[in-house]
Amino acid sequence: MPFSSEDYLEILRHIQRIVQNLEPDLFERLSEIAQIEATPRQRLLRYLSSLIGSYRQRSSESYAKVLNLLNRFVKPAEGRSIDGVSITLSVQERELYRVDEINLSDMPKREELIEALERVLHTIESEPPEERTRLR
Repeated sequence: MPFSSEDYLEILRHIQRIVQNLEPDLFERLSEIAQIEATPRQRLLRYLSSLIGSYRQRSSESYAKVLNLLNRFVKPAEGRSIDGVSITLSVQERELYRVDEINLSDMPKREELIEALERVLHTIESEPPEERTRLR
């Protein structure tokens, strides 16, 4: 039995609650997507796609790709490879985040979460589209 509009909305709300509890900044960034004028299915698909993209950008896998690119194109004078990247924050940023620097190697591994979200996305994409009724 295909999902109903209410099913799509409930899935979207559930995912939003999880994101809001775990990562409020990401929740705020993605909140506009859930408000677009579209069918509930389209809203959910867009939200999931954006969430997956955000997690990919914030994952250790992305960091490893950046390191590979740096080592491919940047050659330190000593001839060694680049094995890490850290960002030294400004005084204002230090006060805001309460840290002096951010070490990008500390990025969390999110590959399993991304794979799980992709499975949900593909499941919903494989469902027949709902009626053309738009909920606002």
